[in-house]
Amino acid sequence: GGSTIAITSDRFIIFWTQNQKSQQAVGRLAPTGSGSIDWADSAGATTLKQMVANGINREFHEESNNSGFKLHYSQIAETRIIGYFRNLLRGGKPEFVAISRLLVSNAVLEPNDDEVEDLSSVNSLPSRHQVNSFNELRQLVDSLLVEKKNLNQMSVHLWANLLALKE
Repeated sequence: GGSTIAITSDRFIIFWTQNQKSQQAVGRLAPTGSGSIDWADSAGATTLKQMVANGINREFHEESNNSGFKLHYSQIAETRIIGYFRNLLRGGKPEFVAISRLLVSNAVLEPNDDEVEDLSSVNSLPSRHQVNSFNELRQLVDSLLVEKKNLNQMSVHLWANLLALKE
């Protein structure tokens, strides 16, 4: 599997909340795109990293593409794999974590209701964060990881993604 934290062109990091249709982490904050890597993701890839990035981009596209906005793959400028872990809660399932740079602003991103939702108005942990510098990014990641109450609101994927980003 794989997941990514996307950074928009206006320097926002957005997290979605897993909805009731999710197989994992229902009601918890999740990376902007998260899910399984499929064999079809290997099409056109010549390396494992390319295949994983293809799958992560597909998952981001599926989860962040509401019917009113047609997000194109070309609007994902770059996806970099930043870590790997084995999810012990799922039998040691291999998972890759990434960060993606987008060419669209945060205002146009909306969750696909079939996949995730944006509960920023009801969760105590906001789902949209503006980071204008690496220092602000570092502070955000540190603050999200330090608070015990935050950990109870995060999916394992978001937690692992934030740990890799911190490193």
